[in-house]
Amino acid sequence: MAVMVPSGDENIIEQYARTHDIVEVGTDEIEWIDFAEMHGICTEYLRDNFVVAIASPRGAILANIAPTLPSNNANDNNSRSAHIFNRLREVLWVYDANRGLFDGLRCRTFVVAAAARGAALLPADRDAIVSLLRGRGLHPIIQQKYECPQNCREDGSGFLIIKPAPHWNLPGVYLDQRCIGG
Repeated sequence: MAVMVPSGDENIIEQYARTHDIVEVGTDEIEWIDFAEMHGICTEYLRDNFVVAIASPRGAILANIAPTLPSNNANDNNSRSAHIFNRLREVLWVYDANRGLFDGLRCRTFVVAAAARGAALLPADRDAIVSLLRGRGLHPIIQQKYECPQNCREDGSGFLIIKPAPHWNLPGVYLDQRCIGG
């Protein structure tokens, strides 16, 4: 599995994905891994999606949550918020079902939201995600903005990858080519 890089040049993240067994999370999907079994987890085509990642030295949960689906009206705030809430409930269910990978360990939670010219595109939905995660005791929340291309719903750029670190250190979390955790 190779992560596509918009510049066309291979970077360390693409090289890692090409040479290690990793799980790829598609748009509006949620996956989890145990680092004893897999070497990483990634998602690409961020568009205007939210990315929620829970990472510990033993494993990671990664969700790429689309705020609007083709079957939804992009202007219907209630259906959009309900969809985001339902997907986040699934993330928390996966977290609860795999709590052994996270309990008693250093754990970090990341929320990545699309932004245009530095301003979050859906700040109320982002804040609701952060509030729900904090309500479950997932601290600290590390919020990142992903600068969305001008036509971000059609543009496939952007990716996030989580890879384990040696000696039970926190895993490396990379947004595009920038390390945001680890």
